[in-house]
Amino acid sequence: IWTGIQTITWTANDADGDVLTMDIQKGIDTGDGVNWEDISLGETNDGSYSWDTTTTIDSNSYLIRVMAFDGQLTSQDDSDTKFTVDNNPPDTSVLNPSIEPFNFDYYYINGIVKVKAFVIDEASGIDNIQFTMTDNDVNELSCIGLQDEIDNSLWSCEIDTKELSDSNGQTYDLVITITDNAGNAVTEFYSDWDYYFDIDNTPPTTSL
Repeated sequence: IWTGIQTITWTANDADGDVLTMDIQKGIDTGDGVNWEDISLGETNDGSYSWDTTTTIDSNSYLIRVMAFDGQLTSQDDSDTKFTVDNNPPDTSVLNPSIEPFNFDYYYINGIVKVKAFVIDEASGIDNIQFTMTDNDVNELSCIGLQDEIDNSLWSCEIDTKELSDSNGQTYDLVITITDNAGNAVTEFYSDWDYYFDIDNTPPTTSL
């Protein structure tokens, strides 16, 4: 997986001793062919080039082509295998976090709740998702999401709210931190959807 500045290396020689100039291209293998685009043209034949991969889109199907020109003739070689470029955090446009069970009339939760979210990363894939229930003060509990065996975009885990203090006027937020296999991370807050939660695991008391 390539991120940030990466070094492209090559070896090129000319039997006549001509000075070589190098053209470097990138391409994404779509399965129907490769559309090559220039990275740099007319480079000296010093054997390496530093490529800022943040200037290109994420993909898991990149190839590199290096072309040598001796003034009259050209030769070229392509990378042997496809590789991934991933400089961006996972796509959260499909993020749809939910909590079960959840009473939308009162915005309260108790006992063991299941938290779920849909998220994708088409380049390097998702490494892990952490769900955290927090009152943004001293009470906090996290769990690591498990990927659904059928729907790879669905991740979920269970939080036992009994391990947290009752709200007593202090609402809780659900924080979701998503990290892809390239180490890019993004954090989303359920409060961004204007949802806050009251935890209440203590039954009322009565006396006669």
